[in-house]
Order: sequence, then structure tokens, then C-alpha cells
Amino acid sequence: MTARGDQEQRRTPAGLKRRAELMEAAVLLAGENGFGRTRVSDIVGRVGVGQGVFYWYFDSKDALFREIFEDTGRRLRLFQAAFISSEADPVRRIAKGIIASFDFIVRNAHVMALLDHVSVEVRRERAGAGQVHVVDTQRHLAEAIRTGAVRDMDTAYPARAISGVVDHLVRDYFRRRGDLDQTIQEGIDFCLGGLVGPRTVTVAELRAEVDMTPELKRLRDKVGASLNGSPDRSDARRRN
Repeated sequence: MTARGDQEQRRTPAGLKRRAELMEAAVLLAGENGFGRTRVSDIVGRVGVGQGVFYWYFDSKDALFREIFEDTGRRLRLFQAAFISSEADPVRRIAKGIIASFDFIVRNAHVMALLDHVSVEVRRERAGAGQVHVVDTQRHLAEAIRTGAVRDMDTAYPARAISGVVDHLVRDYFRRRGDLDQTIQEGIDFCLGGLVGPRTVTVAELRAEVDMTPELKRLRDKVGASLNGSPDRSDARRRN
């Protein structure tokens, strides 16, 4: 069979089903045993096929996990797009996008955790894929600015900030296992409050209010400075 014929056979319903079975088995085994201890022989044993079947679909274990990564990214984007598709308001699309991100990551926690332990190359690709979410958010922000729903701004910074808030709160949720919807609500309130509200105080104004004493500069700049104590808080209170 030609290479083209091989490719077409892999894309038949039966071929796609087998490919998905191997991917699912790999995720489950890596979750149980760790990425490093998951062998190709374990994966095919879980599915009930020979190793030749594995290499029909994937060149290596790394190639398999790269495909899992790519599939996860595709599913996330498709889920987010479907979740916000009927929403005309760009600000509400951002809020619904935050919900979609949380819901997807929580439901796929085992996959997301696995991707933290795969090869450096795959982790680098994962970081790059995160920029896609930032670009999508920028697009919604640009529309919101045009309609006057939010103040004028450089969309790159708030888009990255929203992505960072979601990432941090998701990780915090996994550590504490609190109320998921409350976690999402606080994230939405924080993000949208920063978009639709006026500017608060300027960085220059805040910097001007702080007396950058030699001790503060030493703490900021000198490695090991904290071992010798910290600024006298009582003096700071007296100055205020």
C-alpha cells in the first residue's frame, strides 16, 4: 500500500477509533504510572493490540503524546467557540469564555496534569498554544472598544492578564477544591471589573508615594539581603 493509501486508511472511522483508543489508554496509564514509566507495550496491552498497530499510527511515544496535546488544544478551542457562539455582546463573550476554559480544564484535569510532564518540546508547544487564547480575547476586546463597552486600551495587556488570572485560579482550585462556580465568579468579576471600570491610580503616582530608601533598594537588588533583617516598620508607620 502507498503512503497515501496508508494515510487514508488511518482516517477511516475504524482507523480514527483505534487512534483514539490508543490515545485514551496512554492518558489513563500515564495518570496511573507517570509519563516516564508508561511504555508502548503497556499502551497496546491496555487496548488489546500488538505493537505494530501502535507504530502504524504513531512514530514514537513522544509523537503519541504530542497528538494528545494537539487534540486537547483543538477540543478546547472548539468547546470555547461553541460555548460563546450565540453571544452577541463581546464583554459577555469574554465572561463565557472564562467559564468555558474552567469547565474544560476541570473536566480534563488528568490530561492537563500529564502535559506538565511530557517532553520540553511539547511543553513549549503548549505554551505557544496558550497565545491563541490571548489572541482570541484581544479580538473580543477590540470589538468591545469599538462599541464603547470598555475604555480604550492596548488589548494585548488585558488579554494576557485575563489568561493569567484564569490559569492561576484554575491551579488554585485544584489545590483547594473549593466551590468551582464561586471561583469562576470571582475570576469574572475581577477581569470584567478591570475592563469596564475607569482607570484607578497611575503607576507613577503610586511610585512617587513610596520613599525608596537605601534599605528598600538593598532588599530589592542585593541577593541575601533578607538574611540581615528588613526595614523598620515602626519608622514607616511614623512617616505615614
